[in-house]
Amino acid sequence: MKKISVNRIAEMIGAELIAGSGDREITGVSTDSREVKASDIFFPLIGENHDAHAFLGEVFQSGCRAAVVSDREVALKAAADCDVSLLLTGNTLHALQQLAKAYIAQLPIKKLAVTGSVGKTGTRDILHAAMSTRYKTIKPAKNFNNEIGVPITAFQIEDDTEAAIFEMGMERHGEIHLLADIVRPETAIITNVGSSHIETVGSREGILQAKLEVTDFFTADDCLIIYDGGDILTKESAKGEYKLITVGKDGSGDFIVSDVCNLGEKGVQFTIEHNCKAHRIKLPVPGEHNVYNAALAIAAAYRYGIGLEEAAAGVATMKITDKRLSIKENHGIKVLDDTYNASPESMKAGIAALLSVEGLRKVAILGDMFGLGDESERYHREVGSFIGESRLDLLITVGNYAKYIKEAALPQMQGRAFYFETKDEFLKEMDVIVQKGDVILVKGSRGMKMEHIVNKILE
Repeated sequence: MKKISVNRIAEMIGAELIAGSGDREITGVSTDSREVKASDIFFPLIGENHDAHAFLGEVFQSGCRAAVVSDREVALKAAADCDVSLLLTGNTLHALQQLAKAYIAQLPIKKLAVTGSVGKTGTRDILHAAMSTRYKTIKPAKNFNNEIGVPITAFQIEDDTEAAIFEMGMERHGEIHLLADIVRPETAIITNVGSSHIETVGSREGILQAKLEVTDFFTADDCLIIYDGGDILTKESAKGEYKLITVGKDGSGDFIVSDVCNLGEKGVQFTIEHNCKAHRIKLPVPGEHNVYNAALAIAAAYRYGIGLEEAAAGVATMKITDKRLSIKENHGIKVLDDTYNASPESMKAGIAALLSVEGLRKVAILGDMFGLGDESERYHREVGSFIGESRLDLLITVGNYAKYIKEAALPQMQGRAFYFETKDEFLKEMDVIVQKGDVILVKGSRGMKMEHIVNKILE
């Protein structure tokens, strides 16, 4: 973060200085009392189950000397024996967002946003690799894609930053609108519109409208980039008072993908064509679904003068974020760790990627998919039917709704599909089930914490 004074922060968020010096200089922002640094300004956020004002004493004892607070009494008590600068505001989360918006607005940087039901993080990583061939580019350090994470990403921007990539997630209408207001991106990618969060949004058409909120602050010069091959997100449904760039196949689209070659765990290759120029791309991450994510990223980088050849050089060196189809190996067993989250679309993509990786047996260990509401059973059965028609050798399902995956797959997988109500029940049988030479996909929604299974397999 660029150096900034407490007084300037007060101006940016409309806060009152109630203790300490306003001349104190700040070089970072933190909302985590365990990770706060001495030169940070700390924002104690209030959640459903905790109020971080309770940790102010620990924060100040650790050396931090500035905070934005909403509880005057608690803050002054915690700061009684410390030389601390305190700013008082009505809502610390809102103040954090205000500061991020004001901080970004003053910076002459390129601002790009990535959203979508599936593939946000992978696309973000590929876009970062492409943009970094020419510009000093930052991306979220972790899965910072919500009302707290996007502001924290903004504060990563330094004096020499030239481009910033923001990932934007949502669970309900209005959330991406809020994030877009903070960032005001000039280029945005929507990877796709799937079924994630249909429980809170109501329909896939509702999800489309929620994703399109990323364009709410676009001008006529700003640009949305989409894959024009889906059933809901199309060139027609994404039109607006802004520029639209499409990625497609079979000769359609502004950027055309062709000649896809699956290299298994080594990744994928494909040709991308634009304005009668074509280039062969090597993407070192598994899964054919990543081809279109890469094409979207390359199309975005092209807007900033990065040609196909230059983008290809960057993409060839990219690394995928952990727990997103990352391949790990031990004891002669390969694990495709895709445990960060799950939806019907990403489950199917994960199975397809699994089948492309070399191994003696192809095994899927799948947990529940959350956020599907009244459609949960149907979507779990849909994944099971897809698996039943695949060449999967062994299916293990874990959780409440995952039993429907097994039931739908069972007609074609007799003797090769098994269900466990809990992870612990599976782990008791794991050593009998898992064999040397297996390639295993482990996947489920975040709340299932399927990484516990990954860790046990690799122990």
